This record gives sequence, C-alpha cells and structure tokens, in this order.
Amino acid sequence: MAISGTGLAATTAGLIFIWSAVKGTAPTDVIRSLIQGEQPSTEQRYPVAVPERQVGADNNPFIAPTADAAAIIRAAASKKGQPYRFGAGHSGDPCKSTHSDCSSYVCCVINTATGSNINMATGGLARYGTGVAYKDRQPGDIIVWNGGTGGGHCGIILTVSGNGGTMWHQPCTTCGGVQIGKYPFGTRTAQSAVVRRVSR
Repeated sequence: MAISGTGLAATTAGLIFIWSAVKGTAPTDVIRSLIQGEQPSTEQRYPVAVPERQVGADNNPFIAPTADAAAIIRAAASKKGQPYRFGAGHSGDPCKSTHSDCSSYVCCVINTATGSNINMATGGLARYGTGVAYKDRQPGDIIVWNGGTGGGHCGIILTVSGNGGTMWHQPCTTCGGVQIGKYPFGTRTAQSAVVRRVSR
C-alpha cells in the first residue's frame, strides 16, 4: 500500500517530535542536523542535573549514599546469607567467624568498611559513632534497638521511606541468615530506635 505525500510528511514530523522528546533536544535542532546530513546522536541529554536529594511520591527525599555510606552498604551486602548464631563472632575478630548475631554482624561490617576494630553488643553500638536524629537517618547509618520491647537488635540502614525503610540485618536462627528486611522491626518501634553514623 502506497503512502501519500501528506501521510509521509505527517509520519516524518511525528518521528522528529518523538526523537526530540526522547533526546531532550528541540525539534528544530533535529531537523537542522538531518538537513546537514548528520546522524541523530544516541547520546542521552538531560536538561537538568539530577540532584543528590529528590523528593519521591511519598514526599520523602531520596538520599544518595556518601562514599563512607556506600562502603558500609557494600560490606553489609557481602555477608548476605551468613548463618545466625547467638553470641557468635564476639570473641576476637567478628569477621573471622562463620556465623554471627545481629551485633557481631554490624561490627564486622563497620570494621570492613572503615578499618575500625570494634566488637560490641547492641548496647555498645547504641553509643558508637555520632548520634543522628531518626528523621535525619541515611543509608549506611547503624540503627539500634537497645533492649526494650522486643529486645535488642541492630542493622545497617539501606533505604529511608516514610517512618521506616529497609536495612541489612541478621534477624534470627531460622530466618535464613543476613538479609534485607524492613524497619521498624517486629515490635521494635521507630520511637525506640537509636541511629548512629560512622565514617572512615
């Protein structure tokens, strides 16, 4: 079936506008480059730089991790699936144990990422580093519940969303080892959480 001259012009114009929208360029620039015989560029152009903090649909900022935080998160992920055993890793170097509990796991992560040499339970982690308000928490921060309802627990914050988010943590003997989970965790509330920040 033949396409009329009018139909061909309309199709071409439509393709030019689609191409210009995808590439973030003005239609006149696309037409000029085609007239001059240049091939359309496949390089993506963005009209504005992507900011470090963006407000998402839930009105909470997306927070890009700092270099220190990114190192902590990489170290946290490297232990994925490590089996749980209460008290494991608390004698000597926590990273040398084949098992861990929540606090020895966090200590190993911090040691790996920052070159520190810590080995403490949740009570110690609740005082380690610099205190941060819960509302100002960021990826890579330590989140700790030092006793209280549900008992002690800790993890490494991965994401921030609303009143919670996700964390890398070592939850329990039958939970499948180190994994990503949601926080607040179980009966442990946001209000009872302590957030600590560490750096190299």
